[in-house]
Amino acid sequence: PEDLSIIGYNNDQGTVFTNPPLTTVNVPSAKMGEFGARLISIYLQEKRVHPVNIVVPCELVIRESCMQI
Repeated sequence: PEDLSIIGYNNDQGTVFTNPPLTTVNVPSAKMGEFGARLISIYLQEKRVHPVNIVVPCELVIRESCMQI
């Protein structure tokens, strides 16, 4: 962390066992899948694609792999 900060993605269970424990972004995969399924369902019903902007909140899980600023 003094020379290089590393951040992982998806908060894998193994990230707490690295040395130092890995800071990671926790992504709500189930919620993303739900939105994707909903969009596919709409497409199958309407046979058209509509532009859509979906924001899914993520959580930064701060551990020891990043230097504090």
